[in-house]
Amino acid sequence: MTDWKAFEKHNETLFFNAIALVTNALPLAFYSQTPHNSPMLIKIILFLFIVVPLLELYVLIEVGSDIGGIATIALCLFTAALGGIIIRIQGIRTLLSAQQQMAQGAVPAEDVLHGIFLAVAGLL
Repeated sequence: MTDWKAFEKHNETLFFNAIALVTNALPLAFYSQTPHNSPMLIKIILFLFIVVPLLELYVLIEVGSDIGGIATIALCLFTAALGGIIIRIQGIRTLLSAQQQMAQGAVPAEDVLHGIFLAVAGLL
């Protein structure tokens, strides 16, 4: 096997190991076999997806009425930028840790999972 093919095979193995780790790490509530648990979980998630944004909107309106609209927008942009910087720093740390583990011959499955969670957090 050439070096390139060995590299591709190694990356493919790492990818499938990371997918298996993520699949096994999901909460068991999503895989519940009892029919009465699943609708309740869906109701809770739906409730949170409706209530949390409404609360956030309420807080923004209240803050905006106290400190002004421009200051509220500036505060939102500042916190978004700060969050992006923090996510980027954590992502770089995770990448360096994964590279270090691969250099030692270990599979960085935990770092891959951490990286996926950071990507999701960055999107939110």
